[in-house]
Amino acid sequence: MSELKTTIIKHPSSIVDNLTLNADGTVDFYSPQSGGAAPGAVMYYAMKTPPSGWLICDGSSHPTATYPALHAAIGNTYGGDAINFNLPDLRGQFIRGWDDEKGIDPGRVFGSKQEDGVGPIIVNDPGHDHLAGSYKAGLGNQGSNYNVPSLDRTSTDKTNISISGTIDETRPVNVALLPCIKT
Repeated sequence: MSELKTTIIKHPSSIVDNLTLNADGTVDFYSPQSGGAAPGAVMYYAMKTPPSGWLICDGSSHPTATYPALHAAIGNTYGGDAINFNLPDLRGQFIRGWDDEKGIDPGRVFGSKQEDGVGPIIVNDPGHDHLAGSYKAGLGNQGSNYNVPSLDRTSTDKTNISISGTIDETRPVNVALLPCIKT
């Protein structure tokens, strides 16, 4: 029986072993111990607890010495100091790709939180009158073979348009999953 060997391939721009070529020809990215993801990668899980090697993205603070690879990847982007760093807090949040000077979300800082908002709601109603109040009715031309009632409007009411929602936020249909970050 032949011996199985594993070969580590180093990417020229990295000092970290980030590709593993297995004896069966398959390739694992960032080594089998990493779970196939680089430190700082965010994934959503359909379970209530994070898998081994992952932390919940809950904004919590962690010692840099405990998770040096994660700190090297995200630094203090989400808060921290010289000893600790914070994870992003993605609980109850929708992720939006960073604009990075595209111009759709100008001035947005990487990793920043953006509060909810609703854009302009445009109603194309030029307004119109509704008859209201009292009316005078009378007969039109009584000398002919037909009777035409005549109405004399005495007051009008303008329309008022009100638009309101059923909840306190605007959101798409969604499902809740557990956001985790690779250590």
